Amino acid sequence: MAPLLKVVSVKASANHSADVRFSNGDEGRADLSWIVSEDGEMLKPLKDQREFMKVFLSSGSLTWPNGFAIDTTQLHHEMSEAGAFAHAAA
Repeated sequence: MAPLLKVVSVKASANHSADVRFSNGDEGRADLSWIVSEDGEMLKPLKDQREFMKVFLSSGSLTWPNGFAIDTTQLHHEMSEAGAFAHAAA
């Protein structure tokens, strides 16, 4: 069984993005701008960049004070598909 993937650090950035590092060493900028275009009570406060900037880690997941959290495995998959991980030069 593969070890549970967690986010080990997060720093929110402008334009609804965040620099994240995962427990497996992958790191990059997550584009979370979809929050602005999606509907829902949990997302409504996060459309305000000041509220979005309050992201923190809870049990290895990106979480906000209103309780909204993003699935870590899905986030990693989406970042991988988008080529969002920084790769060290060989």
